[in-house]
Amino acid sequence: MHRNPAPLMGGSLSRPEYERSGTSGALVGQVLAAARA
Repeated sequence: MHRNPAPLMGGSLSRPEYERSGTSGALVGQVLAAARA
């Protein structure tokens, strides 16, 4: 599989193009609790 090591998708990237971010169940719970308050 080919991956461009320096993809330019417009603007400046704050993280690598192929990096994924994630979250945890605890963090989602905190956000929901704050939204209900």
